[in-house]
Amino acid sequence: MPPNSILSIEDLSPELKTLALETRCAADFPFWLEHYGVVEIRGVGVRPFSENIWPYQTGLAQLFQQESRLVILKARQTGVSTMAMHFAYWLCRFGEPHSQHVLVLSKSKEDAAYLLEKVPVINAAQPESLRTDATVDRTFQYTLSNGNTIECLASTPSGGRSRAATAIVLDEHAFHQAAEQNWTALAPTLEGAGHFIVISTGNGQGNLFYNLYAQAKAQESEFRACFIPFDAPPHRNEEWRETEREGYPMGEELFNQEYPRSDREAFTKTGTCRFDVEWVEDQINKPHDPPTLMFDGRGRLFEKVIPGQRYIAGLDCAQGLNEQGNPDATSLKIITPQFRHVASYEVKAGVEPGVVAQEIMQLLRVYNPFLCVERNKGAGMIAALQALGYSNFYRFEKRHIQKDAKEERNPQIGIQMTTLHKKLMVEQLTAVVNSRALHSEDVSMWSEFPTYVQLSATQWGATGTAKDDQVTGMGWAIWAAGHMPPPRTKRRKKKVLWV
Repeated sequence: MPPNSILSIEDLSPELKTLALETRCAADFPFWLEHYGVVEIRGVGVRPFSENIWPYQTGLAQLFQQESRLVILKARQTGVSTMAMHFAYWLCRFGEPHSQHVLVLSKSKEDAAYLLEKVPVINAAQPESLRTDATVDRTFQYTLSNGNTIECLASTPSGGRSRAATAIVLDEHAFHQAAEQNWTALAPTLEGAGHFIVISTGNGQGNLFYNLYAQAKAQESEFRACFIPFDAPPHRNEEWRETEREGYPMGEELFNQEYPRSDREAFTKTGTCRFDVEWVEDQINKPHDPPTLMFDGRGRLFEKVIPGQRYIAGLDCAQGLNEQGNPDATSLKIITPQFRHVASYEVKAGVEPGVVAQEIMQLLRVYNPFLCVERNKGAGMIAALQALGYSNFYRFEKRHIQKDAKEERNPQIGIQMTTLHKKLMVEQLTAVVNSRALHSEDVSMWSEFPTYVQLSATQWGATGTAKDDQVTGMGWAIWAAGHMPPPRTKRRKKKVLWV
């Protein structure tokens, strides 16, 4: 061999070749998946992954290895569950002997057995130098000769108990019947260093999977959110989607859930959200001009004040936790009578109330809006703003909801939140949004609308861990717009002609 030449793997002895391949595969899940993974194709049989790997799968394989906490929202038939079972096998095959117990929970016994059936196929497809024997090959358990085990079970109340798992895969988690019980039982693994992967198609917003994904997307948990849309497989496009839709027997709602274009579409069901979600999605996705920021981003100005223009505002104040038990925020929305959104202010806990009042007051001085404040949580804010000199407040009167009620002499500032008042506010907000009359560049506000749903016969709000402070703030602004007093006109002094 010439001096200074570089050795290739082909120059090594058979023993060293095997060792080099073993070392490479053990260190690099994406490499092993692409070169030695397999996929079962209906009507074709088992084929190497290298012949059929989709571009997105390489990146997802990297996430499997690099991220110890993953929550994956996916469209149907995108190969994610197959990749997860490859990852489970890879952990066991290349992990230290007797170091791995991978637990996979699925929505039913049949699904659990189906997933585990993939593992012997993967092992059998390995080259001789990588293949290993199995000491246990049962319906729900597969153990390699190195003592590492994969166990697939149904998500029953006892499914996750008494098992010291080193890695966990929850497949189709949104459909687990015992999701909360299992999550509690699996907490020790979540607290440890093992991999924890949660996978599902959407199933509405009222479940643990939605909460996990929403928290991860908002970067409010240790999980990383990943969304796999319907067109991740390269053969799918809008034309394919329309063809599938025509033959789908279960209706538009479920079709969008199973073949979503966005994560909001995957979770939003038309029967639970009163707003025009398709139009709301358009408002979120359209190009937006950046707002002028104030107060470290808490204040956002979308339009400069126009002399002579009248403005209205709604203010929803924070009080620790909202109706769903999640931390709430203070939200101010300022609009024109034509429903053009011109300014916002949002702040969560961590800023002194006095500072919040002063910052809000600065915005109010700019626009001088007719301000509606919810009294339940905002009585202190009303007092603070009055102390700072603000006086242009909305005052609730019974005649605002009862036509035959008389005008009141000295009504209270703001509005008390009651079931009736909130119902009427939501109806007014829905009418403005669904008539496409609300014009706003506030993406964060629009993002709250799809998850603002009917929680019960008399209750509306954000589902799960989603937020609704900005929707509520806008709702009170639109409420105030319907009760703004007419503009004051200056009386002209009559000229007196002296004879």
